[in-house]
Amino acid sequence: MSFYHGVRTISLPATGGTIAVNESCVIGLIGVSPVGPTQQLVLCNNATDDAQFGAATPDNNIAKTLATIRSVVQGASTTGSDGSCPIVVVNAYNATNHKSSYTTGSPLVATPDATTGKVALAKTWIAATLDLVKIYKHSDASAVNVAAGGSYTYGVDYTLDAYGNFTDITGTYKNVQLNFVGDYLNTSGVAGTDIIGSISGSTRTGSKLLDLVAGTYGFKVKIVIAPTYATLSGVEAALEASAGSYRGVWISDAASGTTKSAALALRGSGQWNTSLPQTRPVFPWLKAYDAYANANVAYPFSAFLAGIYVANDGNVGYWQSVSNQQIPGVVGVDMDITTSFTDPNSDSNLLNAQGIMTYLTGYGLGYRTWGNRNASYPSSSAVTTFDNVYRTDGMVSDAMEAAALPYVDQSINAALIDVIATTGNNFIKSLIQEGALLPGSSIVYNKADNSPSDLAAGIVKFRRIYMVPTPAEQIIFYDILDINLYANL
Repeated sequence: MSFYHGVRTISLPATGGTIAVNESCVIGLIGVSPVGPTQQLVLCNNATDDAQFGAATPDNNIAKTLATIRSVVQGASTTGSDGSCPIVVVNAYNATNHKSSYTTGSPLVATPDATTGKVALAKTWIAATLDLVKIYKHSDASAVNVAAGGSYTYGVDYTLDAYGNFTDITGTYKNVQLNFVGDYLNTSGVAGTDIIGSISGSTRTGSKLLDLVAGTYGFKVKIVIAPTYATLSGVEAALEASAGSYRGVWISDAASGTTKSAALALRGSGQWNTSLPQTRPVFPWLKAYDAYANANVAYPFSAFLAGIYVANDGNVGYWQSVSNQQIPGVVGVDMDITTSFTDPNSDSNLLNAQGIMTYLTGYGLGYRTWGNRNASYPSSSAVTTFDNVYRTDGMVSDAMEAAALPYVDQSINAALIDVIATTGNNFIKSLIQEGALLPGSSIVYNKADNSPSDLAAGIVKFRRIYMVPTPAEQIIFYDILDINLYANL
């Protein structure tokens, strides 16, 4: 289309890098929770906001992801953060497809431990209150905690939490088979189309709602995640495209239990066969303590990395790499690999070489993010293969386009050209002072780019020539053992 009314950026090649065609770390989370608003944008800034999506059980990926992000942000922050940060949630829960039921004819049968009276049902129950989950004796199907039964009372005689952790307090039914009847979250019914969503007239669902964030809240989503659902059909392509349109990042997990070889194969054919810079393949799943499971549970890397992005941006700035950052709370992984920062043949280096972020661990290191490159590497050698360069590039573009809006439709003359260039250069200078851009970066009005016919047609062009500091991905020491130094003795 030759006609355009507005502000735009065009990428041009430059010697030694790129002239890049800009808000920092608002997270867009698409998932499924049996409680909380559905199919609408919900802005959660803190744990109080998060509570509307229920308990952080392992299969409630919205509540679990929110809790994971808050924990990582608080633990990794050097500025005293309590974990608060803006997360825009889209709950794609559909009771028809995502809810199943245990009935009196087909109950969940479990036996509380003979000593502790406890049994873990490992189901996220869907009930207004947990005392509505009905319990019967298995032997004769007689009622236990319902009106027809006795006085077995929730909170007095027994407890049952949101994930089905049952405890017989009084000892009445220790080592007795019980039938549990009620509705529960069945995530096996979640399809890629639920996460992707659709647009029908003025109605949007799923990820398509994220397109409305800028107009609703005044900022863009910059980190897109869908933990546990990235592998569903169509999700990768759809959320990759969405993140690209926001100049943001799509953090993509492989399936739980994926091996190193399988992860590498995904770059050749499958989920990660892409060369777009907005995509960050991450592997493997990471383990952290889960209070409901009372165990260390593996959960998608994307939830932890989203928290690291927030903490990193607050600690040192969005122009800094998120690699080599310790991930608070992580105690293991679901698929061990060899990791090293000195061995080029390690699994971690092999994964990084194919644009996959992984982890680094070792004695006294904890578990750390490891990898600077996005999915455009290794097919591209551009500096935007570095994730921090790509992100900063987008941030600068967003900010300068927004700043140029007041000048759209003003008369093109020397004064307008000067004010646009000066405004841009003042912004560039502030970024240089912060360390986000290298000295010498500037905005230039080049007469050769602006022909009389273009100016007469209402088109005025500026070159934004700048460079983001790349991370020190490789540090080399030249080792010289010089016997001539004995002459100094």
